[in-house]
Amino acid sequence: MPKMTIRQLEKQYTPVQIQLMKKRIQNYFQNMINDTETLKGELSILFFPQELRIINIMLAKEKAYVDEIATELELDNNNVAWALRILEYFGILRSRKERVGRVYKKVYKINLR
Repeated sequence: MPKMTIRQLEKQYTPVQIQLMKKRIQNYFQNMINDTETLKGELSILFFPQELRIINIMLAKEKAYVDEIATELELDNNNVAWALRILEYFGILRSRKERVGRVYKKVYKINLR
């Protein structure tokens, strides 16, 4: 589970601080090729170190499902889902539902604008 949920984040920080944090994280993400440690430092207030490896997996894959990432990182599906929701909240990822067999699963992709 990430250190904070979106609701806790909104309680602890003002909307202006959250907006600035979003902008910084998006800028770091766009420049991540040069400096991954700065991005991880910025995200460390929200995530534990093992959850930060999600970003590396998302960069390596075009799209990923929660259960794929969870098995690769050996984490609980719930923890990975929360981390992905927060990354989506900050605009780093985008998601949509995709049909896999008879079930709809949420698929996450990197949001490169």
